[in-house]
Amino acid sequence: MWAAFWRLTTCRGVGMAPGQIPWTAVAQYGREQCGIDDPDDLDDFWDLIHTMDMEFLKPKGGEQASGAT
Repeated sequence: MWAAFWRLTTCRGVGMAPGQIPWTAVAQYGREQCGIDDPDDLDDFWDLIHTMDMEFLKPKGGEQASGAT
């Protein structure tokens, strides 16, 4: 699962801050690299990757304080 997450991080949009990994990238990866054909299994795969991504994107303690003026 970690390998999939780290590979999918290259698909995120970048602007002022990193964006979320798009569902389309997760679905394509799940189908092509993991052989996930069942829609329910694909939803489970999305839930896992999305949860990991949300945790990864959470502001870190020191970063919040340094940005405040």
